[in-house]
Amino acid sequence: MITYDPEGRAAHRTGEPTGSPLALFGAIAAAAFVVGTVARVIYLRFRFNRGAKRRAAIGAPGL
Repeated sequence: MITYDPEGRAAHRTGEPTGSPLALFGAIAAAAFVVGTVARVIYLRFRFNRGAKRRAAIGAPGL
């Protein structure tokens, strides 16, 4: 709806909606990605260290 208001006193706005919901979604998605990546790196380091300890205890060749 378009209103002729030369003095700019109309309380309503016309045009595109603000992009706040999209920016909020992007921020939440980025935060979830970072948390997931950090958790995965911690898990993989734990698995690698555990495997190295097991290989050393068994006396695997080449170590």
